[in-house]
Amino acid sequence: MAALEAVRRLGGERRIAFYEVGAPGRPNALIDITSVLEKKRAAMRCFVSQLRHQRYDEQIEALNRYRAYTLPREVEAVEAFELVDSQSLRHGAWLEILASEYRRRQTLGLPVLGGRDLPLVSILIRSTGRATLAEALDSLAVQTYPNIEVVLVDAGGNSLSADLAAGNVRLIATGQPLSRSQAANAALAAARGAWLLFLDDDDYLAPDHVSRLVEAVSRDARLIAAYSDVVCVDAARQPIGKRFGRPFDHSLLLARNFMPIHAVLFSHAAVEAGCRFDERLDVLEDWDFWLQVAQLGEMRHVAGETAYYRIHAGGGWGVSDQAEKARVATIYVHDKWRHLLQGAQLFELMETVRRADDQLQGNRLRRHIGRRSKIACVARMSVYGPRRRVCSRKTGTARPRSTRCWRVPTCWNESCAAATINWPRLMRSCSGGIANMKHACMRSPGGSRYSNRKSSRQAMHRDRN
Repeated sequence: MAALEAVRRLGGERRIAFYEVGAPGRPNALIDITSVLEKKRAAMRCFVSQLRHQRYDEQIEALNRYRAYTLPREVEAVEAFELVDSQSLRHGAWLEILASEYRRRQTLGLPVLGGRDLPLVSILIRSTGRATLAEALDSLAVQTYPNIEVVLVDAGGNSLSADLAAGNVRLIATGQPLSRSQAANAALAAARGAWLLFLDDDDYLAPDHVSRLVEAVSRDARLIAAYSDVVCVDAARQPIGKRFGRPFDHSLLLARNFMPIHAVLFSHAAVEAGCRFDERLDVLEDWDFWLQVAQLGEMRHVAGETAYYRIHAGGGWGVSDQAEKARVATIYVHDKWRHLLQGAQLFELMETVRRADDQLQGNRLRRHIGRRSKIACVARMSVYGPRRRVCSRKTGTARPRSTRCWRVPTCWNESCAAATINWPRLMRSCSGGIANMKHACMRSPGGSRYSNRKSSRQAMHRDRN
């Protein structure tokens, strides 16, 4: 597991190969070892201590011969490997690799996790028995943090099997259906850990998620919570291009929720202080809860994508198709917390709005410039044809001919970096604000002004006439 996690964290083009020793694995690569079989037999005879207790060499060779079953007759023995690359590990392949060991230990009633000298972390799951619950539990079983308990709340009434309550998993069943907020409060009441973390039954965590957050909160006693970056994935665990992850901003939290529920590790002190889920909310209930927690201490962002949020039709945090339900809940939360919008909090929120508006206006200006420049590029090419190059008499090298127009630098507009623009025509068609950029943009891609200024001025004079 340590080697697997190392390859996942390092990323790049790395691959890891798992080989069989005492039991068959799930190989995806077979290597014919017939030509070196005698050397392997000699190597197996070196395990003297093993051979005292069993026929170790014969048993290992039996596994090699078994793997040759599907290959041609001349293949006597095969070494089987399971190859995994770092990219597939980032997308959740470790769930399939490690889940089998977790389920074996769970079936035998063996503890999956250890490390009782570390603070206990309670993972709180509300479930109605969806098929994805197994993946969520598998991702908890392979956490690198060793002291975890799982509190599993049966929100469907009787939708979960009692067999799930094994090892470090405690099943909380009330015998009746629970809303999302009611199930969350039941989990909070049952949690024993010093630190708590919610996980929906269709999401999952990277192996180092809990350990990274615990490390962050243990370094600063002022923290009431810490949260990670979250990657949105589809039903097949493939990224869909959306993610959550930004530094904490209390004013922004008053406007919207930017922390999916399983991103946040929070202190049990918040529960002791009275933080509970508002049972009048059945969507965005975690947003209201984070606003409560944020009043008790600092919340810190821990950079790194260690949580995965599954997006599917009819569900999801902040990106679901239940637009009207979310709108009503948003109005309710804003009205509930509007008493905080005064003094410094109101000023910070207004500053956030102003910055967003400035950024929006800047984006509009850049798009406007881009459209105008593309039109100018097409107009120039249709009038003057392709840009010609002339040969320098001194050096014999080709250089741009600067008699009619300016070349747009890459810093101004990437899509027209190699195009030539007729500046007089562009200035007549653009607004005054864009025209003020002319001086800053009249540089070559190399950074120096064109040397032949006289011919350029003459070209601009001809265009005006």
